[in-house]
Amino acid sequence: MATTRIISMHINKGKTIAQCLKARLDYVKNPDKTEQGKLISAYACAPETADQEFLLNRNAYIAKTGRRIRNEVIAYQVRQSFQPGEVTPEEANKIGYELASRLLNGDFAFLVATHDDHAHIHNHIVFSAVSLDCTRKFKDVLRSGKVVAELSDSLCREHRLSIVENPQDKTVSYNERCLQRYAEGVPGCNEHRADEPSIGGKHQNGLRSAEKWQSCLLEGRTRLSDSQGASADLHEGYGAGEVREN
Repeated sequence: MATTRIISMHINKGKTIAQCLKARLDYVKNPDKTEQGKLISAYACAPETADQEFLLNRNAYIAKTGRRIRNEVIAYQVRQSFQPGEVTPEEANKIGYELASRLLNGDFAFLVATHDDHAHIHNHIVFSAVSLDCTRKFKDVLRSGKVVAELSDSLCREHRLSIVENPQDKTVSYNERCLQRYAEGVPGCNEHRADEPSIGGKHQNGLRSAEKWQSCLLEGRTRLSDSQGASADLHEGYGAGEVREN
């Protein structure tokens, strides 16, 4: 039984981006949790310097595009957990690498660290918010968590592992519920963060009205309705929270 979720990594108050990236990747790469680093794999980055490489890509992105970023997402993490006794740490790492490869299509650097210090073996997949060519950011749209879960489930079936059948849908954000209530005419709903959609678990700027948010919401539903190839649409164009300078 594998469970999966995607998490946006933001800058902690009072910390620099470099400090935040290092701290989070240091935890993920903890030797005591990864058999002294044997359960770590990576794509387009070195595990030892992944935090620095993510930061270099971020800085190059800003230099190339001139875009300022509000409520910046500095990286993303996918957590993938397996039922105790069902998978070996090595197989779990392989599945995590395959999941990241399918999700990101080779466009983003990532690291997979498998933790085996608990009964439930689990993966921490951390990937750069900026593409390898430093021209785009990963677009964590509504329902992207569902796409990740569907990709993970597909891989688990291929490896003859169990999955969570009929999981409770927890991917509806506060803003989607608010928008639904707004459409129903509930007073005050259009006043609360309609211009700051909650994407990836954090409030992000970038949409200026409930009407634009509704358009994005409908577009996201259409794009993410098909798990086959849907991941490609997650990282097209601008990422959540980006603002182009006038």
